[in-house]
Amino acid sequence: MNDDRERRAYEMLRWVPYSLPSDFDPALAIEGHYSRLQDHRSAKALDEFERKLPDDTSPELHAYQILQAIGHLKQHDYYSPARAKQGDYSATLKRITPRPDSTVSGSPKRTEAEVASDRRTRGRQRLASGYAKPRRTSRGT
Repeated sequence: MNDDRERRAYEMLRWVPYSLPSDFDPALAIEGHYSRLQDHRSAKALDEFERKLPDDTSPELHAYQILQAIGHLKQHDYYSPARAKQGDYSATLKRITPRPDSTVSGSPKRTEAEVASDRRTRGRQRLASGYAKPRRTSRGT
């Protein structure tokens, strides 16, 4: 039993009308009676407060929560109403989320020449980085 914790709980409960019919009782404190009462009272008050909160959130707050969930925003990046008013969170989410792009391989909008050009470019980049060995071709190079 933590006597200080029980005493603090008793003092908080003392100010609630009809909560405590008697003075501080050490026997009840040993059982944790006062802290249990205070925890119950506190949980009930928080539940009531949360019940009154609006269920809908703004699109900017929703975008902010998604950005935090995917790790783009860290815990120390607090929600800014000024940034939300400017639409920064939605704009950032749109910018970083993948969209179908015409440059994706296999897209019907790309020509065979563009695909081949990209392959050559990637091959040169791998060679320059030392990642791949040069291939021997039949042209005698």
